[in-house]
Amino acid sequence: MKKIFTTLAMAFAVMAMNAQETTQKTETLSIGAYDQLLKDGDNGANDHTYFDGIPNFAPTSFAFKYTGSQTIYTKEELAALAGKEITAINHLFFNESGYVELKYTVNVFIQEITEDKFRKNPDTERYEYFDFNIDNPQATFAYQYDGYGTAYQQIEFPMELDKPFYYSGDKNLLVTVVFEASNENTNYPNYSDVRFFKIKDTGRHYQYRTMTFASDITTFNAFRQSNDWPKAYSSRNEHGVDVDQPVTKFTFQEKSITNGIDEHKITTRTATHQRYNLAGQKVSSQYKGVVIENGRKFINR
Repeated sequence: MKKIFTTLAMAFAVMAMNAQETTQKTETLSIGAYDQLLKDGDNGANDHTYFDGIPNFAPTSFAFKYTGSQTIYTKEELAALAGKEITAINHLFFNESGYVELKYTVNVFIQEITEDKFRKNPDTERYEYFDFNIDNPQATFAYQYDGYGTAYQQIEFPMELDKPFYYSGDKNLLVTVVFEASNENTNYPNYSDVRFFKIKDTGRHYQYRTMTFASDITTFNAFRQSNDWPKAYSSRNEHGVDVDQPVTKFTFQEKSITNGIDEHKITTRTATHQRYNLAGQKVSSQYKGVVIENGRKFINR
């Protein structure tokens, strides 16, 4: 009977622990005036939206079939996330005048890097993207841009992660977002009616912390596998390099505990070298006979 009660108690403990994990409290961190812009937009001032050419949108431009972007967030900006798990990343944009419905497959990749901005290769005179593990996305999902249904509205673009990303806080964070249109997309305009909000009103003083790719012919993945990778074309409109960060909101939580054990808190016990006889009495190293030391039984002669 005692064994049954013990088993039931363990089962209830596991259930309670699982419930605790599923109801884990989440918090948010905004990079830029996220809530204000979501509510009020830029009031027609256009000082918080991209107005510098079609590719210069992050994380995408809905005027193209295939787009990609990489954005760097510094560890100083993300100090509140250090030692936490990122569960979602949202961007904010304004739909000026909806005209079409588009369907995309979106892949999100996240990694920690030491660099705090994109740099120009002195040999090629081109800015370069950072490499990433294309086989290990942090999230993959379908996204539908409802052009007419969201006209003249501030829209949140949500990226909920399939698996939380643990951010150490020791380095900067690189977020790569890749859009690929489905075959149902057939009629693309040659301009974009979507303006993603940027972080600061900096005029043309850019931070070089976002790079974008846009094409109706080549996917970002195909570009990555080509001989041109990782070089961006600063003179061609398929790449934007003078782009400010998009207004971003991170959702995060405390680090998950697996099977009730937080691996960051696991400690190793040091051997005590205490010896006991079979009666459980502590004995000295001179004791002759069967002894137990650190769980090991042997005969001391």
